[in-house]
Amino acid sequence: MKRLFAVLALAVFALGLAACGASPQAVETAIAQTQAVEQTLAEQQAQTQTAGAPTATFTASPTNTSTNTPVPSNTPTETPIPTDTHTPVPSDTPEPTDTATPAVTSTKTVPPPPSATPTNPPPPPPDFVAIATDVRAQVDSIGGQIDQALRLGFIDCQQLVNSYDYVVNRRNLTLPGNLAGPYATYQAGIDVFIDKVHDIYGNCAGFLADPSKAGGIPAQQWATARTGVNDSRDLITQAIVAAGGTP
Repeated sequence: MKRLFAVLALAVFALGLAACGASPQAVETAIAQTQAVEQTLAEQQAQTQTAGAPTATFTASPTNTSTNTPVPSNTPTETPIPTDTHTPVPSDTPEPTDTATPAVTSTKTVPPPPSATPTNPPPPPPDFVAIATDVRAQVDSIGGQIDQALRLGFIDCQQLVNSYDYVVNRRNLTLPGNLAGPYATYQAGIDVFIDKVHDIYGNCAGFLADPSKAGGIPAQQWATARTGVNDSRDLITQAIVAAGGTP
């Protein structure tokens, strides 16, 4: 619009000069000026169009760039395929048979038959050697009492009676048959003791029963009792040795 207005203005100006009778040179000058202005305006318009028009830029199409696939740092190793392992086939186990469970029946306890031997067996036989040894010691005790009485003039009657009863009460024993020989010798020694010592024993027993009737012991009784002690001791010692004891 500016260009058109300027051209029109110059044309009017040229016409005005012609109408006013201007010289041809002036008109040509005006026309030349008008053309120059028109050319200038044309150049400006071209510049304006060039400046105002958007400049097309060429954008290069993206090239096909291969994208690197990330590789894992730890590459898994190949696991070997397991081989076929033979699985043992279980052997056939025989099925249990139906076994009948025996029924529990009430049974009575039958007592054992009586034994041929008695329940309480008899006690073992006494130790013959030990008994004979103790009897001999009491015989020796009476011999010592007689010896003491002959020195002192009196005797302890209670001690003599106790020793005499001890010997007489052990005359009869229950012994096995293999001791029959020693046992007979043993009894013979006690029989001699009873026969020789009985009188002095009677005097002492009477005194113990009634001290008011005490009397003297004759000298003959002392000597007979002492001889009986010696003979009895010898026989009892023989029986002990025969039974396996020491004299």
